[in-house]
Amino acid sequence: MASPDTVKQQYEKVCSENGAEHSFEVVQQLTINIVQTSSGGYLLSLCGNRMKQRLGDNDVTLLLAALRQSDCIEELDLRYNNISDQSAQAIANYIKENAFIRAINLMCNDLTAEGAAAIAESLHDNDSLRLLKMNGNKIGNKGGMHFAGMLQINTGLEILDLNDCDLGMESVIALATVVRQNKFLQVLNCSRPLLFSVQEETTVHMGLMLRVNSVLTQLHLVKCDIRDFGAERLAEGLYENTSLKHINLSCNRITRDGARHLAKVLELNATLETLELAENRLEDDGIVSLADSLVNNFTLRCLSVVSNQIKGRGLVKLAESLDINTSLEKLYIWGNELEDDACKAFQKLFESMRLLRENVDVEAYEIDGVIHLGELGHSLRTYYYYTPNFGSDAKIAQQSLLNNFYGSPYIETS
Repeated sequence: MASPDTVKQQYEKVCSENGAEHSFEVVQQLTINIVQTSSGGYLLSLCGNRMKQRLGDNDVTLLLAALRQSDCIEELDLRYNNISDQSAQAIANYIKENAFIRAINLMCNDLTAEGAAAIAESLHDNDSLRLLKMNGNKIGNKGGMHFAGMLQINTGLEILDLNDCDLGMESVIALATVVRQNKFLQVLNCSRPLLFSVQEETTVHMGLMLRVNSVLTQLHLVKCDIRDFGAERLAEGLYENTSLKHINLSCNRITRDGARHLAKVLELNATLETLELAENRLEDDGIVSLADSLVNNFTLRCLSVVSNQIKGRGLVKLAESLDINTSLEKLYIWGNELEDDACKAFQKLFESMRLLRENVDVEAYEIDGVIHLGELGHSLRTYYYYTPNFGSDAKIAQQSLLNNFYGSPYIETS
């Protein structure tokens, strides 16, 4: 394996051979931002939001030409740059010709359906790439269809993020259909598609997929316009599913009726560890149903019900359920109506150490003899859009893209 010290030399050589002036930013990052991963390879971070000047198509094309001559870079972070379809073919060629690359982050660039087609096609012949983040690139319905076709052929990709890519109904359905038979994909994010139907066709197909898929461990369906009917379809799939550990249904339209179906899942499903229901409309009746099911659940370890119009009665019931339930470790409730009874109930949980401070998003304090709950900056998805530069989490997050692919503390990578 080549030394990372040679990458800068190769980049300068490629620039010289092509008569191009090398980028000072690239040279600087090649000097300071190559870190060794746990597998022995190296992660190269060229994040546009951390540089004085973002990378353009010519910069990326020259960089990849240099990297093709080295086998030491296993992970490549190119998020928040100005990468467009013009350099997509260079990225595709790099993936196709590289048998060592494990992870590529292209989040929030300027790729469209044309660029998605090239990158998806390159994965037909690559079985080493484990993670691909395309979120924030407006690849549209056509781009999503290209990735669905790729999943029929590829035998290595484990994590695919297509959040906020303007997917259409057809591409989401295609992805759900293909994943039924895919035996390799473990994490799929299809959040925030552009849907123009209230029939919940995409959710129905996701539910059918969950019935038969035995590999997927995380499914993210944020802002998918899921209502109670869709929640019921997903619940039906989860009754029979034996692999999913993390499902994210935040920012949908699930109410108390949908919550009742998901509560039944908690009673019957023995694998689900993380359930995200933030920004729905569960209200007291919905959270009471979930609380009742937690009494008989011994696998769920994290629950988020942030901003669900829950009042004191529901929160008190949820707190009381934790006196019996011993498996739930992380609980997020901020954004609801934290009435006096709820504040006192959660204060008792904190005092008894049933919930630890680092595992919740509220903290109890007393003023003039009255207990209140204040917000803490803790959440499941703290590092989804960025990785920290400082603090205890910085070293872990920066060592590998695979260490921080969705902030779930219970999905381990090797």
